[in-house]
Amino acid sequence: LGFHPSFWILRQHTVETIRRLAVQGNVILVGRGANPITAPLPHVVHVRLVAPLPDRIRNFADYHQLPQEKAARLVRETDERRRRYVRTYFDTDTDDPTNYELTINTGRSGFEQAARMIINALLEKLTALPQPTLETRSTPAS
Repeated sequence: LGFHPSFWILRQHTVETIRRLAVQGNVILVGRGANPITAPLPHVVHVRLVAPLPDRIRNFADYHQLPQEKAARLVRETDERRRRYVRTYFDTDTDDPTNYELTINTGRSGFEQAARMIINALLEKLTALPQPTLETRSTPAS
């Protein structure tokens, strides 16, 4: 029936891929444990988007063109799967606000304002980082 790598091998590949992308920069990483994986990186902004459950269900139903009842079930199941995945493989609580620099309630802010707030937080963080000098920049190998 084919070879299927273990969950721990998949986890390791996920960690390596997310870390590599984050170090390269200019990327938005969503889910898959990206928050705990990139926690040590100084140039990363960790954001949590929240909204009231009825708003999330309505948005999900509209986006996927589903009945409200099915959307409600899928939203709850997905939330639980994501929480369990991060807890199991990264020993992290996705609901812990101390894991994020910024938590935005999109039910109040809307998506456009949330995007502006994230951009501002990132710009502020990047300008606070020490800037590389000519001596600290790595040069390509010849």
